[in-house]
Amino acid sequence: MPQSTQSPSGTNARPPSEVLRIGFWLTEAFDFYALASALEPLRLANESAGRTVCEWQILSAEGRPLRASNGITMASLAMAQAQPFDVLLLLSCASPQGMRGLIRELLARSRKQGVVSERQVCSPHIH
Repeated sequence: MPQSTQSPSGTNARPPSEVLRIGFWLTEAFDFYALASALEPLRLANESAGRTVCEWQILSAEGRPLRASNGITMASLAMAQAQPFDVLLLLSCASPQGMRGLIRELLARSRKQGVVSERQVCSPHIH
Protein backbone atom coordinates (compact mmCIF):
# COMPACT_ATOMS: atom_id res chain seq x y z
CA MET A 1 0.00 0.00 0.00
CA PRO A 2 1.37 3.45 -0.82
CA GLN A 3 2.86 5.38 2.05
CA SER A 4 0.98 8.35 3.43
CA THR A 5 2.40 11.68 4.46
CA GLN A 6 1.19 14.00 7.18
CA SER A 7 -0.74 16.98 5.82
CA PRO A 8 -0.74 20.42 7.51
CA SER A 9 -4.15 19.61 8.99
CA GLY A 10 -2.65 16.57 10.73
CA THR A 11 -4.41 13.98 8.56
CA ASN A 12 -2.72 11.39 6.37
CA ALA A 13 -2.43 12.43 2.72
CA ARG A 14 -0.99 10.73 -0.36
CA PRO A 15 2.07 12.11 -2.10
CA PRO A 16 0.88 14.28 -5.03
CA SER A 17 2.16 11.84 -7.65
CA GLU A 18 0.26 8.83 -6.29
CA VAL A 19 -3.04 7.53 -7.57
CA LEU A 20 -5.59 5.89 -5.27
CA ARG A 21 -6.57 2.58 -6.88
CA ILE A 22 -10.00 1.23 -5.93
CA GLY A 23 -11.70 -2.05 -6.80
CA PHE A 24 -15.50 -2.18 -6.72
CA TRP A 25 -16.45 -5.84 -6.34
CA LEU A 26 -20.06 -6.32 -7.46
CA THR A 27 -22.38 -9.25 -6.83
CA GLU A 28 -25.69 -10.02 -8.54
CA ALA A 29 -28.42 -7.53 -7.51
CA PHE A 30 -25.83 -5.04 -6.18
CA ASP A 31 -27.08 -1.61 -5.10
CA PHE A 32 -26.63 0.61 -8.16
CA TYR A 33 -27.16 3.79 -6.15
CA ALA A 34 -24.31 2.81 -3.80
CA LEU A 35 -21.99 2.35 -6.80
CA ALA A 36 -23.00 5.65 -8.40
CA SER A 37 -22.65 7.45 -5.06
CA ALA A 38 -19.12 6.08 -4.65
CA LEU A 39 -17.96 6.76 -8.23
CA GLU A 40 -19.13 10.35 -8.61
CA PRO A 41 -16.86 11.82 -5.88
CA LEU A 42 -13.91 9.97 -7.43
CA ARG A 43 -14.71 11.40 -10.85
CA LEU A 44 -15.03 14.87 -9.35
CA ALA A 45 -11.69 14.47 -7.53
CA ASN A 46 -9.99 13.72 -10.85
CA GLU A 47 -11.73 16.65 -12.52
CA SER A 48 -10.90 19.17 -9.81
CA ALA A 49 -7.27 17.99 -9.59
CA GLY A 50 -6.87 18.28 -13.35
CA ARG A 51 -5.26 14.84 -13.39
CA THR A 52 -5.97 11.27 -12.37
CA VAL A 53 -5.85 11.00 -8.59
CA CYS A 54 -8.29 8.07 -8.40
CA GLU A 55 -8.61 5.02 -10.62
CA TRP A 56 -11.20 2.30 -10.27
CA GLN A 57 -12.06 -1.13 -11.58
CA ILE A 58 -15.51 -2.71 -11.70
CA LEU A 59 -15.03 -6.36 -10.67
CA SER A 60 -17.03 -9.54 -10.20
CA ALA A 61 -16.20 -13.12 -9.30
CA GLU A 62 -16.31 -14.46 -12.87
CA GLY A 63 -16.07 -11.24 -14.90
CA ARG A 64 -19.52 -11.50 -16.39
CA PRO A 65 -22.11 -8.72 -16.66
CA LEU A 66 -24.20 -8.35 -13.50
CA ARG A 67 -27.71 -6.99 -13.05
CA ALA A 68 -28.10 -4.30 -10.40
CA SER A 69 -31.04 -4.13 -8.01
CA ASN A 70 -32.69 -1.59 -10.35
CA GLY A 71 -32.33 -3.87 -13.41
CA ILE A 72 -29.41 -2.08 -15.09
CA THR A 73 -26.75 -4.50 -16.34
CA MET A 74 -23.11 -3.62 -15.66
CA ALA A 75 -20.09 -5.22 -17.32
CA SER A 76 -17.23 -6.22 -15.05
CA LEU A 77 -13.72 -7.62 -15.00
CA ALA A 78 -13.01 -10.97 -13.31
CA MET A 79 -11.43 -10.62 -9.89
CA ALA A 80 -8.56 -12.87 -11.06
CA GLN A 81 -7.79 -10.34 -13.86
CA ALA A 82 -7.83 -7.26 -11.62
CA GLN A 83 -4.87 -4.95 -11.38
CA PRO A 84 -3.58 -4.43 -7.81
CA PHE A 85 -5.57 -1.88 -5.84
CA ASP A 86 -5.34 -0.02 -2.54
CA VAL A 87 -8.98 -0.42 -1.51
CA LEU A 88 -11.54 -3.11 -2.28
CA LEU A 89 -15.20 -2.29 -1.73
CA LEU A 90 -17.80 -5.06 -1.87
CA LEU A 91 -21.18 -3.96 -3.19
CA SER A 92 -23.61 -6.81 -2.75
CA CYS A 93 -27.30 -7.49 -2.63
CA ALA A 94 -29.25 -6.85 0.55
CA SER A 95 -28.60 -10.35 1.92
CA PRO A 96 -25.33 -11.93 0.72
CA GLN A 97 -25.47 -14.85 3.19
CA GLY A 98 -25.34 -17.48 0.43
CA MET A 99 -22.20 -15.89 -0.96
CA ARG A 100 -20.00 -15.88 2.14
CA GLY A 101 -18.02 -18.97 1.16
CA LEU A 102 -17.39 -17.69 -2.36
CA ILE A 103 -16.39 -14.25 -1.07
CA ARG A 104 -13.93 -15.74 1.44
CA GLU A 105 -12.47 -18.05 -1.23
CA LEU A 106 -12.01 -15.23 -3.76
CA LEU A 107 -10.43 -12.94 -1.17
CA ALA A 108 -7.97 -15.67 -0.16
CA ARG A 109 -7.09 -16.39 -3.80
CA SER A 110 -6.71 -12.69 -4.57
CA ARG A 111 -4.39 -12.22 -1.57
CA LYS A 112 -2.16 -15.03 -2.85
CA GLN A 113 -2.05 -13.41 -6.31
CA GLY A 114 -1.14 -10.05 -4.79
CA VAL A 115 -4.31 -8.34 -6.02
CA VAL A 116 -5.70 -7.84 -2.51
CA SER A 117 -3.32 -6.82 0.27
CA GLU A 118 -3.34 -8.36 3.73
CA ARG A 119 -4.65 -5.03 5.07
CA GLN A 120 -8.32 -5.56 4.40
CA VAL A 121 -11.39 -4.29 6.13
CA CYS A 122 -14.10 -6.83 5.44
CA SER A 123 -17.83 -6.38 5.61
CA PRO A 124 -19.27 -7.25 9.03
CA HIS A 125 -21.65 -9.60 7.18
CA ILE A 126 -18.80 -11.88 6.02
CA HIS A 127 -17.92 -14.18 8.91
